[in-house]
Order: sequence, then structure tokens, then C-alpha cells
Amino acid sequence: MTIALEAVSPSKFRFQTAHWLVLLLAMIALAQVGYQVRIGLDPTDAGPFETVLARTVAGHFEANAGPSRFYGPFDGSYPAVLMHAPLYYRLVALAAWPAVAFGFDPLNASLVAGRLLSIAGTLLIVWGTLRLANLDRPGYQAGLLSICLLLASPLLGNLAVMLRPDTLGVGLQTCGLALVLQAIQPGPKSRRTLGFCIGAVAFALAFCVKQQNITLATMAGLAAVWGCWQRRVSVSTLGQAALAGLVTLATILILENLITGGRMWQTVFVYPSGPFRAINYAGWSHVASVFDISARRSIGLAALGLSCALLVPRPRFSKFDWFLTASLGLEVLTLIPLCMFNAGAASNYFVQALVLGCLLVGRLADRLIDGWNIGQIHSPRWKMVPLGLTLLFLVSSYGYWMLVGERVRRRERLALQALREDPRVAEVAPDARYFVAWQHLNRIYGNPGLIHDDWLYGAFEKATDAEPRARWLRNALTQKPVQQVVTPTEEPHVPGIETPLTDLGFHLVARHGDLRVWERR
Repeated sequence: MTIALEAVSPSKFRFQTAHWLVLLLAMIALAQVGYQVRIGLDPTDAGPFETVLARTVAGHFEANAGPSRFYGPFDGSYPAVLMHAPLYYRLVALAAWPAVAFGFDPLNASLVAGRLLSIAGTLLIVWGTLRLANLDRPGYQAGLLSICLLLASPLLGNLAVMLRPDTLGVGLQTCGLALVLQAIQPGPKSRRTLGFCIGAVAFALAFCVKQQNITLATMAGLAAVWGCWQRRVSVSTLGQAALAGLVTLATILILENLITGGRMWQTVFVYPSGPFRAINYAGWSHVASVFDISARRSIGLAALGLSCALLVPRPRFSKFDWFLTASLGLEVLTLIPLCMFNAGAASNYFVQALVLGCLLVGRLADRLIDGWNIGQIHSPRWKMVPLGLTLLFLVSSYGYWMLVGERVRRRERLALQALREDPRVAEVAPDARYFVAWQHLNRIYGNPGLIHDDWLYGAFEKATDAEPRARWLRNALTQKPVQQVVTPTEEPHVPGIETPLTDLGFHLVARHGDLRVWERR
């Protein structure tokens, strides 16, 4: 008996391969989004230092505090130090205000509001990415591919659902660039002017969200000047846009400086360029560390881009692609001094670079798929093997980072479960317990009044702009209310206090996972 095998034509094979590529990227993105939604619904922190930032927002609702206390003075009654620009946190406080007015806990209300605002920032990134990816490409395929790559990336990860200003700032920058570049294209003059003005306002707001958000504004300004040189944009249009952006920026910063009695300018601009340059200096080793972890989380994206570039015929890049490449290069260059002079810098600084990288790879993949569909690219099947291996590597690398994150969270859950079931711990009230380093556990199982950023508060101590913890934190440990201290290591030390816990009257009573429980005799 003979079995007739149906031959698959090369064109049909390429068409099927293209659809599998789109489907696979969409499935990876959906899996990552679902996992991040789960994290966003978890009562523990979605990422490092989320609780200390929520504590900053919750300071708006303390008695006799209000918005004027946002940047200090910092002491034991208000240890919520902050270096970021103010806009994101003001918006979080505004969003949390109705819940607090109805009697909800300010700390938890701030956490929920901050996560929702970060999700809104992620949606802005998606919208801006979609507009940029399809700026000179027909249809929406390039934008969909870029969005799938972005949402699937472990480099974005929990920042999409975490109380941090990163996604809102990047979203405003990305949308601002899309609006400006779209306004340079042919169209009605009134529409161009409106696009330029809204884009300039978006860049101003992005700077007020996080002060290092300047690279895309610079590139958009160069593109606008080029458009004016080519007589696509009038000088009056650029003047109106510049005025709109400057007025927005000046209004927010001047108002904040007046409300905070000048402390905003000192904290956000003077300290980072002055004493913090020496206090927080991290050196080239930290730069290499941040670049290394960011590269390892993006290696799947880079491999896919290389595979697509090898299959796409020349010219692989359009003028707009070269513009995106230049923007990516400028963004990466600016990250070097930011990481060198800031020991707290981490991979979250690379989110804007990630967006630009996803745009470039998504547009390459779109060009590859179009070439297959119209028969422009006639690649033998063996040349598809590297692309298939790259997709397998992409799935494996993204899955690996998801498993790493889940392993860390699971280890913490098990340690907390054992801690709560320990009768020596259960008999002590939460307000009488202080967690070292794991500040989010002070919000849930400890004393929320002692929540602070160990590293950043130490920098303010060295700058003599914060009450030393050797006074207020030591008093809390040696006197009531604290009876138990939980440390992440065997070392009996609390940051900011030179005297070890053993000399303060504490002894080790329990070990649960990475947690060590010290109790005052």
C-alpha cells in the first residue's frame, strides 16, 4: 500500500512559518502579561522598594503633613526619603485620596493606586510603540510584533504593575516622540501644530515624572529642526510647541518648589549633582553589573533581531530605522553616567532602551514576513533553521526568567508561612516586630512606622539631611515598641546602627528560610 504525501509549496511553507512566528510571540506576551497580573494582585511587593515608595505617597495623608512635607525634613517620624521628580507620586496620592477619604489604609491605598498608574503608563508605552512601529509601514503588523516583544520581555516584567515611575515616564516619552514624528509628516497645519504641542507637553511631563527622561526629547527636537530645515514644519509651529513644553515644565517645577519650601529643587537636582555624586558613586563595576543583567534579560530579543536581519535582503534598515538606532545609542550612552554615579541604579533604567530595541526587531520581523508573503524573499528551508532555533531560545530565556522570579517569591512565601506558624513569633504583635531590608514585610507583618529605604536613607544621613538612625531607630529597638527584629542573614546588624543586636539585648530565637528572628531579652 502506498501513501500519497501532499507536497507543501515553498510559498505556502513561508506563509505558515510567518503565521507561527506571530502566534508564538503573541502567546509569550500573553503568558508574561498573565503572570504580571498575578504579581500585581499579590499583597506582597511586586518588586524591590515598592513599599518604601508607597510610604512616601502615604505621607500626604498624615496629620499636619500634607504636600509640603513631601521632600522632608526626614527624621524618625517621617523617614520616607525620595530622590525622584514629584509628578508620579503626586498623581498616585491624588488617585489614592478618595479611598483614604472612605477610611482605607493610606499605605495600602497608595500601593493600589500606584500599581494602577503604572499599568496606565504601560498602556501609554503600548500606544506609542504601535504608532512608531507603523509610522512608515502599512498596516499594524509591525506594531503588533513590537508590542508582543515588549510585553513578553522580562526586562519590563513587574515594572508594568509596580508602584514606580518608570513606565509612566517611558510611556510619556514614547508617545511624545510618536506625536512629534507624526506631525512632521504631510498633513493640515493645525493638526501639525497640535501634534507638536501635545508632544512637547508629554516630554515635559515625562521629565517631571523622572528627571533623566531627556533622550527622546532630544531626538525629537533634532527631528523637528530637520523638518523645519526641509520646510515641512514652520518656525512658528516649533515656537508654539517649545512654549507649551516650557510652560508645562516651569509650572510644575516652580509650584513644587514653592509648596516644599525649596526642598524639591535641592533634593531632585542639587543633591544628585553635588554630594550624592560622591556618596552614591558606584564606579565601572556597577555599570558593568547593570549592563550585564539587562543584556542577559534581553539576549533573546537581540538573537531574534539578528536572525531576522540575516534573512531580510538589503537594505535592511530604512531612514526611520537608523533614527531609532541613533535614539537607542544615545539612550544607552546616557545610562553609563547614571549607573556610575548612582549605586541604586538597576535594570529598570533600561526600559526606554528596551522599547526602542523592540521597535527595531518588530519592524525587521514585519519586513521579513512581508517578504515571505509577496515572494520577495526566496530562502531555502534550511535557512529557517536558525530562525526556529532563535525562537526556541527566546521562549526558553523568557521562561527561565519567569521561573527565577517565581522561585524567589515562592521561597519568600514558604519562609513567611513558617515564620507565622512559629508560636514564638505569633505571640508578638506585628507593631512589635521590625524586618531589616525586607521593608514590605513591615507593611504586612511588622511595624509600618519604621518603613524606610535603607540605602537611600543612609545617603541622606551622610549628606546631613536626615536624622541619624542611631537615634530614632535604635530607640525603637531598645525601647518599646520593637521586641523582635528579623534579619535576612546571620549577621546581627541593622543598617544605620553600629552596635550589633547582641549588644542591644537581642538573641537569636528562630531560623526560617532566609529569615532570622532576634528577640529582646
